[in-house]
Amino acid sequence: MVDRTKYPEDQVPELAVRQIFGRQKLESDLCLLLAASGLTSIERLAMLGDSISSVKTTVKAIVDDETKFGNTAAKRELALTQLAAVWKAASTLQEHVSARRARMEEEPNKVPEIPGEDHAEFREVFVQAHPDMLLTYHREPHRKFVERIHRDYMVHGAVAFYEVAEMRVRSETIVQTANLAKTSEDLLRVVQVDAKGAVSSESNVMDRLHAFFMALEYLNVCEFSTAAGPLRYLAGLEEWRHENRGLAVLLAADRLIRRKVYTLNNDRRKSFGTFSSALLEVLTNYKQLWNDARSAAELEKFRQIEAEVGETPKKRARSRSPLTPPTKASKTKRNRNRREKMKLLLKQAKEKDRETIPEKGGKEQKGDRTKQKSTKDSRVPEQEWKKILSFSYSGKKRCPWYNCSLGCRFGDNCRDSHPPRSAAFAPTIDAVPRSAVEAVCSQLKSDRGESSACWKKWSDVPRNVAEVAARGPFFLEIFAGEAGLTQQLRALGVPTLPPIEIEVKGNVIQAADIEDPELLAFVTQLIRVGAVRLVHFGTPCGSFSNARKIPAPGPRPLRSKAHPMGLGQLTANEQAQLDTGNRLLALSLDLIEALLAAGSDFVLENPANSLMWRVPRLRHLVKRWRLQWVVCDQCQFGSEHMKPTAFLVSHAALHEVGLRCSGGHGHVPLRGRHRVQGEWVFRTRQAQVYPPQLCSALARCIHHILCGRTPQFAESFKLVHQDDVRKRPLGEEAKFRQHRQEAAAKLAQAAGYQMKRGAIRPLLTHEVEPGVAVEWALQVSHPFSVPPPLTETMLRNINLVALQGHAVPRARSHDLDWWRREAHRLLPVTASWIEQVPDRHLRCLLRGAPDGHPCELGRTCHVALYDQFLRFVRSADQDLVKCLLHGFPIVGRILPSHRWPAYEKSQKVIPVQEAMDRAWEIRKKVILRADSVPVSDDLRSLWASSMEDVAEGSAAGPFSSIEEVSLFVGADNWIPTQRFAVVQKNKVRGCDSATVNLINRITEIVEKLQLPSTDLNVAALRELRTRCGGKKLRGWVLDERKAYRQVPIAPGHRKFSVICLKDPSSGVTKFFVMIGHSFGLVSAVYNYNRRSAAINEILEKIFGLVSFNFYDDKCGFEVEETIDSAHEVAITVHWLLGAQFDAKKLQKTAAPVILGVTYNLEQMILEIKKERKQELIELIDSYLTAGVLDAGSAGKLKGKLMFGASQLWGKVGRAFFRPLSERQYSRDQGGDRSLLTPQIVRALKHWKRLISAGPPRPIDLRTERKADVVVFTDGFAPDFRKGEVDPERIGIVVFDRRSPAPFQVSEPIPENVIKKWIPRKSQIFPVELIAPVLALYTFRDLLRGRDVVFLIDSEGVEAALVKGYSAREDVASIVEVFWNLALELGVNAFIDRISTDANPADWPSRSRLEIGRNAGWLLAECQWPPELL
Repeated sequence: MVDRTKYPEDQVPELAVRQIFGRQKLESDLCLLLAASGLTSIERLAMLGDSISSVKTTVKAIVDDETKFGNTAAKRELALTQLAAVWKAASTLQEHVSARRARMEEEPNKVPEIPGEDHAEFREVFVQAHPDMLLTYHREPHRKFVERIHRDYMVHGAVAFYEVAEMRVRSETIVQTANLAKTSEDLLRVVQVDAKGAVSSESNVMDRLHAFFMALEYLNVCEFSTAAGPLRYLAGLEEWRHENRGLAVLLAADRLIRRKVYTLNNDRRKSFGTFSSALLEVLTNYKQLWNDARSAAELEKFRQIEAEVGETPKKRARSRSPLTPPTKASKTKRNRNRREKMKLLLKQAKEKDRETIPEKGGKEQKGDRTKQKSTKDSRVPEQEWKKILSFSYSGKKRCPWYNCSLGCRFGDNCRDSHPPRSAAFAPTIDAVPRSAVEAVCSQLKSDRGESSACWKKWSDVPRNVAEVAARGPFFLEIFAGEAGLTQQLRALGVPTLPPIEIEVKGNVIQAADIEDPELLAFVTQLIRVGAVRLVHFGTPCGSFSNARKIPAPGPRPLRSKAHPMGLGQLTANEQAQLDTGNRLLALSLDLIEALLAAGSDFVLENPANSLMWRVPRLRHLVKRWRLQWVVCDQCQFGSEHMKPTAFLVSHAALHEVGLRCSGGHGHVPLRGRHRVQGEWVFRTRQAQVYPPQLCSALARCIHHILCGRTPQFAESFKLVHQDDVRKRPLGEEAKFRQHRQEAAAKLAQAAGYQMKRGAIRPLLTHEVEPGVAVEWALQVSHPFSVPPPLTETMLRNINLVALQGHAVPRARSHDLDWWRREAHRLLPVTASWIEQVPDRHLRCLLRGAPDGHPCELGRTCHVALYDQFLRFVRSADQDLVKCLLHGFPIVGRILPSHRWPAYEKSQKVIPVQEAMDRAWEIRKKVILRADSVPVSDDLRSLWASSMEDVAEGSAAGPFSSIEEVSLFVGADNWIPTQRFAVVQKNKVRGCDSATVNLINRITEIVEKLQLPSTDLNVAALRELRTRCGGKKLRGWVLDERKAYRQVPIAPGHRKFSVICLKDPSSGVTKFFVMIGHSFGLVSAVYNYNRRSAAINEILEKIFGLVSFNFYDDKCGFEVEETIDSAHEVAITVHWLLGAQFDAKKLQKTAAPVILGVTYNLEQMILEIKKERKQELIELIDSYLTAGVLDAGSAGKLKGKLMFGASQLWGKVGRAFFRPLSERQYSRDQGGDRSLLTPQIVRALKHWKRLISAGPPRPIDLRTERKADVVVFTDGFAPDFRKGEVDPERIGIVVFDRRSPAPFQVSEPIPENVIKKWIPRKSQIFPVELIAPVLALYTFRDLLRGRDVVFLIDSEGVEAALVKGYSAREDVASIVEVFWNLALELGVNAFIDRISTDANPADWPSRSRLEIGRNAGWLLAECQWPPELL
């Protein structure tokens, strides 16, 4: 925090002194008083005295007039106390600064950190000082660069010289290594200085210099202005670089000028004590440096050429003899001479070695490659030292390439040794050529390059929506006329797209027609993705003009107030004019609706009396979106005509231009024609061009909107907490504990809903004043619009298929052909590895056939190809191949994949030996349970599927006796697992109960499994849809067949994989031993997903697929032109690897069904199939008809409905889970306890209605934008311990960024509503919960279809709303009303917490309405939903 007082030039205190003034919050008058008294340095302040009383005495003596400290005794004493605090801080700093400076001089790589709140204040003060400047991350200084300048300035007292590459901007990522100082006295936190960044373009140089001068103003070293020098220098450098193109020339000019500034400021400090004075001196009196820079850059080019080429040899005299063609003999002679020369050099090198290294016994010992005898280290024992020296190399030299990622290109023909990595591994892998898909990615990067975002013509704008959006958001002017507004905004630094106008005039340098279908589609797509944030429509008013009513010679009217869409009986020419006007207005309204839907803004202009304002569709739009009118007279902006002009706007900031005629001047009437440059022109046509002053006023307002400012709420931003006591001090950081589900919660948030409270850091991270909280809430992006945390690989692939779809299929086909050939070549290697496996059953499972049969592609687990693939993609799971070949352990510690994060939750793991000691006891219980299973159709189906496993090699058996099993597994302490039937979708599936027999309890999980979800699919689809423009999307699905069975179990762990099952034909319990994994093992989940994740990694990194894996379900999304290649790649890769899949379940469609959800890619929604809906409705009807619901049926029904609630309808309906949960976990099911209760009947009917009419979940375009509306709510309940008797009351404050004023509501809770609630000592919880419900209902027209942030100061209320249900009946019913309203209104509601002292709704909840009234808040009448009364 730095003091911002403006001082006279000769009285400016040191930076450290101003920092102390800032931290002590010293008033400006006292700061100026100390500066005028000469107390401008730390040393002088520290010498004021040695105690507080002596300091006060000294200060009084220096300042002869005590009234300067204040006009009362109390104020004077307070001022002296503040100055004493300044002295204390200065003396303390002086004691430490010398030691600190010495350490920093000794270790220049260490830079002290500046607190985060100081950085925030730097930026805030800069924005306030430069409101016309649009800050972007690539032009702001990085906080680490600011800290480095601060450190250098503290040490040297002047601004150091920094290369442009050392200047870092906020958009860059700097890798730091944080640590503490070596001494315990200071514990100064430091970071390691980063390496220089790459400077790749001229614009990058200008951006870094801009950031450098911004950092100087941050630290109060030099003001960022023309008068102080920085803006003058940047403008001169910008002008100079346009005349002298070239990065080297620009760097040379900047280096010479700033070095000269550094020299003057450092060496001639008495003459140029500040950086600003030195800079102005150089810019004024050292203009010759510009020419020196040009010369230096040219000379540098020649130096580089000389350094690369070396000295040019002298030319040999040209021979006079005739030329003779080279012969074969001459070539042979040259080669022989070259070999002899090399032998001679080698011989000389050996002789030199013999001279320096004495040979042992006069002869070099074979295999002895040590060059000299090492001196013995006294710390090493004699025996160990002899052993070390006795080592010598022997055997064949090891090839350095055999184990690299590409392999040795000579293979078995290599003259060096290729030692195997293990006993079973001896692959011969050929070098892999560069991937064709990777080449397309590289081409994509090079094609994008760096281009300026200041496009002047539409022909220069790239037709890549994502690329344009990355350089926005933009302003666009349609029907631009002379585009004066665009020119004004460019002057303010606002990113603008070229104006659209059919004539070249004024600032329009290329004609563009918005009715061009290609241009219109492109602009619409830019609007939908949020690349265009504000559009100005100057829609032609010719056919709508009231001036047509003026008698001849003007044209006659085409419309009337009663018929704004057109009159009848018109001529052909008049009808054409009418149709054109209607068509252009419809086009404008279409684009306006797209803007409003994307959260952007617009301005539509026409004369105030234009008949356009009476068009029914426009009036409906005004009512639906609550649009606003702004009317001005152009004479107030320098026009000679009065011309009342109306603007239909979506943002209240534009009301600033609503100036009406003040009188006192004349107007030229807009009638008739007059001569302009020899031609007769209607005055109305000439007046269509905006006056420059009106353009300037509109540009200022639009600049505010694009910067996210809301000047209409300026008084609200000044509000502070009224009470003297705060619950938490200002600036205190909100408590947040890292949540284990944070990654999943971020994905859910990107997909459009909240997972649970506390999983993500709150939006407001520090304790602030209410006004600051309001301003912050209006500036923050709505969390549902923030880009998803997708991986770099996925983003690369999305970009690949979206932008290079025409080249991707051919590249994938090329790569796939290469890998097919590689799979055939490596098949003998796989066969060799499998033959080396000692276990016969494991060999059969891997080969896919008994011994004696050959390995075949599509049937054999191609382990050598797995190895090749995983090494090519540099997979983290390099041990997977070994596990596939030798089997996975299934008990004890699960082998890690190194792919997923560590599992941090505590586990109660039983030692394996304890289970083995109890093997006989467990075996007896499991066999008894199996014997008691009755023979049924389900049991017959289980037996048939188990015999099918035996036939396919994934199981062995059946065994009739315990002895046979003991003999097979090689142990008698084996533990069996009972297999039971699970019915899923009318199919019987075997599940092994591995919990009751302790198998899962002796398994230790080491990694937290992370799998894709519907949220990730939706997030990726949103990104793909945003980047691919209007291209059609398609999906593919592949389902593996008996996936777990394909993954082998280690032979040593088969004693834990014995299955116990009754033979339905004989009624005798028999046994199977699983060779592959069975369904029900905890280890099976992790072991199988290692293989599944590896295959997906191959699809992503090699073939560029946007693919996902969820257990055995594989899926992906592509554009229509690449879907065929993606589907072929997925099928072929699985077939080559031997990962068997069900061909009948393959999908390639516009509506793929993934995990039970239909992804309708035509309409971009998630939905449930009609058959599935009908099935659920019939199930609910059966329970309602029977009037009975037992615990098991309640659990099954809840599971089916839970999926729909979470994946499709968000929190809607979650409140009705409570009656089902109570019935599911009810212990007493006797008598009539299974009958339907009124609560269950109500819940079932609600779910039936929701399934029938519930809206599908949309997959919107990704457009990061600020919240449309911010709602603060609070509640009050009397505390009888404090003697409070006021009734329960709620308070609501609503800030709509487009409205001219906020709204506040203060409403007491009726007694009849409170009586419905469960009795409590205090009803504060339901009171606070009902406030957001009333906010939704009261402002339903304002919130409909908007992005809303609800800020609530109760953690319990936040948790209940985020979860969507509560255990309390009354609370659950209120939550239900909230989410039903949100669903009905289409509100994107994000709920977060705000502290009590920062909540402006606290005032209306306590009937303190005058505070909001003084800030311009409008009082709204509360409305109650009928469900709550």
